[in-house]
Amino acid sequence: MGMEIHPIEEYGGSHGCFTSALGVATLDGLGPLTYDMCGDEEHIQVESLAPRTALLAGIISRLAGPQEKG
Repeated sequence: MGMEIHPIEEYGGSHGCFTSALGVATLDGLGPLTYDMCGDEEHIQVESLAPRTALLAGIISRLAGPQEKG
């Protein structure tokens, strides 16, 4: 898809903070790109919606594995 993904450690208050603190592998931050989180100028980059949605769909598809035809 032309995206580079790198593991990082961030601080914040998402539900992913709780699962990762328990040692559970956690994917977080898959939503649109955001700026000034919780600030007066908080907003999303609208152009990031389609590529980030495609990324999430690809991850789900891979995790679901091949589908059996019934």
